[in-house]
Amino acid sequence: MTVFHKHYQFVPDGQNGRKKVLKHHVDVSVGINLVYGDTTK
Repeated sequence: MTVFHKHYQFVPDGQNGRKKVLKHHVDVSVGINLVYGDTTK
């Protein structure tokens, strides 16, 4: 399942001010099955 999050971020505009920008981010989940030891069997 993919979930997009919207949030505002303030970035410098070069003139001692800040500009409010809407950002879209994605949360990603990763699962890893780690196997160790003798794996020849």
